[in-house]
Amino acid sequence: YANHYDAFADRIVFDIIPTIIQFTAVAVVLWFSDPWLSLLVVGWIIMVFTANFFFSSWALPYNSGRARQDSRTTGVLADIVANNPAVATHASYKMEEARFAREVDMQARWTRFSWMCAATFDGFQGLSVRAIEIGMLLLGAYLYFRGEITLGTVVMASTYVRIISDQSWAFPRIFREFYSCFADGREMTDILAIPHEIQEPNHPNPATEKGGEIIFDKLGL
Repeated sequence: YANHYDAFADRIVFDIIPTIIQFTAVAVVLWFSDPWLSLLVVGWIIMVFTANFFFSSWALPYNSGRARQDSRTTGVLADIVANNPAVATHASYKMEEARFAREVDMQARWTRFSWMCAATFDGFQGLSVRAIEIGMLLLGAYLYFRGEITLGTVVMASTYVRIISDQSWAFPRIFREFYSCFADGREMTDILAIPHEIQEPNHPNPATEKGGEIIFDKLGL
């Protein structure tokens, strides 16, 4: 639970800040070469960043559901292991096996859905990378034949685009780790925020006992 906040801070220091510095440097260098090249790169970065943000926000409830199901599966397994003597004594192995299988199947469904969503968005990311590379080549060739930039500038711009496109693949991973940390931390925080079932009043009534008895009613195993 606590380690997720360390992972959150690590992503900011080691991923987000270096990425912002690198993108800013590329945009500034291209601006002094030709503003249109810089505007193309900046527009693509904004599009990819916005798409990643909205996708991660949309996937947050599903990540939270997967975290809750993971805790539920772990709880069922711990209950079965802790009650192993009772399971063996009362011949309830098949029942406990079926109960655990249902939880594992549900967890597999949550995990598979998250993987499919991430893979689909990675496909969109790959298409956008190819689009910016082709767009930069076309724009560079257009400006070159008009005499506004040199061939070296075209090569430099294409190289910069290759660098930031490789770096842009870190966007989905960063956002997924962010929201995964949020989901796991939120799941534990929600548990801690649940009020206790047994509350101690500020001014309890004095306890009076007239007679004691133990009643077993509606018991079952």
